Amino acid sequence: MNNIDSTIEKVLKKAPQYTRFKRHALSLLSHSTPKKLVNLLAIELQRKIHRTKVVGYPYFLIIDPNNICNLRCPLCPSGFKETEMKREFVRIEDFKKIIDRLYPYAYEVALHNWGEPFLNPDIFEMIRYCKKKNIGTNLSTNLNISSLDTDEIIRSGLEYMVVSMDGTTQNVYSKYRVGGKIDLVFNNMVDLINKRKELKSKSPFIEWQYVVMKHNIHQIDDAKRMAKEIGVDTIRFIPVGLPIDAVNKDELAMEWFPYITSDSKENYIKDRFLQSPLRVDVFIFTDLLL
Repeated sequence: MNNIDSTIEKVLKKAPQYTRFKRHALSLLSHSTPKKLVNLLAIELQRKIHRTKVVGYPYFLIIDPNNICNLRCPLCPSGFKETEMKREFVRIEDFKKIIDRLYPYAYEVALHNWGEPFLNPDIFEMIRYCKKKNIGTNLSTNLNISSLDTDEIIRSGLEYMVVSMDGTTQNVYSKYRVGGKIDLVFNNMVDLINKRKELKSKSPFIEWQYVVMKHNIHQIDDAKRMAKEIGVDTIRFIPVGLPIDAVNKDELAMEWFPYITSDSKENYIKDRFLQSPLRVDVFIFTDLLL
């Protein structure tokens, strides 16, 4: 880690939790009001003094438009279907009720969690409603959408999009993104970038997210090259996560984690792949800012 990175890390450690990532800081600048700022500072102060009962309102929301997905990723609860939760879409009426209650305090809404957000037919209305209420929006997508409306994505006001694509060839990509077509994802991403240029829009900011696993680690350099060629705003390499309630985590780690060392499996898991941003940055999975 060079001196600049070290300085940045020190600053981020002292910064309010919400502003530790660039996109959150930009959202703070874009969507602040006096009421939001007071609430944010109050929450951060209570976090600083380790209060267990917080007085205030959430300023960052996660609203999953649906828990339905078109892929079958082996380590995802939606993919391997090990959840008893009913599969359904969030109704636009219910979404608006949540926003109406919290918009005076909310800076940003993450429109994703366990599902593919573009499967919800009301997703663009959700984004537009957030924009109307002065709330930033971001979502994460596998982009396996055969009739993607790139024009609507840009005009809706979506601010940040994460595209999950873990590999550069179909056979490598589809080992984890089961049922996915890498050409479809890649072409959709290119079309979106071109449409953004055509409309002279700065948003959405496009992040290519690459989950590094044993079967795809050898394609990292290819991914960096491709990302630069097509003009994504950033490519980010992150460690693979294991299901929280999985009983066979050691087996899953040996199957999916990219490095096998001479250490015991337990130390291998603890020392190499704790899901901590700082540990990740120090190891191998660092942002490539283009």
